[in-house]
Amino acid sequence: MKYFLMLIQLWVGFLPICASYPKANIWIIPSVESPQVYRNYAQTSKVHLEMARGEVEHIQLVFPSKVNEEYRFTFDRNLKGIQISARELKKMNGYYDALVPFKNQLKCTDTLTAVWITVQCPSRVPVGKYHQTIKIEGSKHFTIQLDYNVHHTTIPLKSSIPITVGVENRCVAEGLNDKEADKERQRWVDFVLSYRMTPVFGTQITPERWQYEHSFSPWAWNDKRSIRLLNDRRYSCYMLPFFTLSENELASLLCNIQKKGKLKESLFYIWDEPAYMEDYEQIKQKVNIIRKYASDARILTTFFCGPRNGPRKGDLYAVFDYLKHHIHVATISLAPCKGNEEEVQHIRYKVPEGIDWWSYVCWQPGGNEPNFLLQMKGIQQRAIMWRTWKNGSQGFLYWNCNIYHKRNPFTYITDMPHGDGILIYPGDILGRKGPIASARLERWRDGAEEMELLRLVEKNYSKEKADTLLNIVYSSPLSFIEKAHNIPFFRKELLDQLDKTIPIDYKLRITDFI
Repeated sequence: MKYFLMLIQLWVGFLPICASYPKANIWIIPSVESPQVYRNYAQTSKVHLEMARGEVEHIQLVFPSKVNEEYRFTFDRNLKGIQISARELKKMNGYYDALVPFKNQLKCTDTLTAVWITVQCPSRVPVGKYHQTIKIEGSKHFTIQLDYNVHHTTIPLKSSIPITVGVENRCVAEGLNDKEADKERQRWVDFVLSYRMTPVFGTQITPERWQYEHSFSPWAWNDKRSIRLLNDRRYSCYMLPFFTLSENELASLLCNIQKKGKLKESLFYIWDEPAYMEDYEQIKQKVNIIRKYASDARILTTFFCGPRNGPRKGDLYAVFDYLKHHIHVATISLAPCKGNEEEVQHIRYKVPEGIDWWSYVCWQPGGNEPNFLLQMKGIQQRAIMWRTWKNGSQGFLYWNCNIYHKRNPFTYITDMPHGDGILIYPGDILGRKGPIASARLERWRDGAEEMELLRLVEKNYSKEKADTLLNIVYSSPLSFIEKAHNIPFFRKELLDQLDKTIPIDYKLRITDFI
């Protein structure tokens, strides 16, 4: 009954479902929705956000427009520490996905304009309530009122579990000279890290098998810029190169990593999705070479199926038996489980002692399960990390964030579902420098931040308590909310519960910031 009454209160007070303001002629909709469904929401000019410190939150402003109409955006003040920015949500090959930054002036390119507003609350912002106004002036005039309630809870700077994402070296530097390419590489390092992901830069070395050289850095491991990255606190782990190194270079790399005390945080990702007996033998051979120079070096591999040949053909669990003495992280696709969480837990049970279990998604799973694919609903993209927490994954991997078939004209990978392998667009195709985020990446980050809140509830209360709160929005990969209505209630419950764990002596409140 308590949850029901609170849901009614939030339903009345929250942005997309709150009372109508007919004069506004603008719609504020949740970030998980497509702008095309804006008329499912009431017109309004007010929004309220509940936030942890260290979090990023988003809304969308949607209004009918005419091509070439111009609008000027003015933020009435810079709130102490809180940062706000605006980006236009543009279509890419028919999908609303690319978030293109603009300063203050926006020229409309379609009959429906969607502006993505991002509110970033750094970890040092004082707890309390804040108010801000956005004025939009042009053919029509809008005033948006934003209220923020910043809670005591602070989420960590980096993810509390390892989260890695591949970055295709070729697609970062394509068409650039050496100097420009180096600047672009640095932009990509900082950009990916800002999204709570650890970049794994990759160069394909065996095209027919999708085998890659993986590295934590886009530069040689002993380049001074790479050495600096080893001290970057935002990295959740470090993928070390192998294939392009001689044994002497490998020995030097491992010696350096050990001296810096980074070996436990480092991994060799030497084979992606091995599927044949000869693949497993190749892995063993390469691991034996690595162990000559560091017996406790850690090895990661990914797989989605059992061997396609040999005496245990088709047996997923055979991989554990073949590789249990050679790998330390088993990263397993969620696709074979077909949305059945009992099967996921069975896999976890089968993972040998001493091996960490991570999960990953790629071109599968599809349908109604959480994933990044463009044809999916925004809520499916946000739910990826809800699922990761729920199923107990010790890490999360995504194979690539910037791979495409063709840059100009831009074309998604042709033999995979649209959106697979690309979460970040090259800025030059959209008239900007540096990487451009997708709406899918932002939705994923929202879910990743909520995973941190769930982990804090689990730590301070219990797994059962956190699970009860998650059930407000998500109970299984095939059973979770289709729309955003319950998300504000879910978030407020998480943050209110965590506020109760803060000792009263540490609750430094501020008065309303007017």
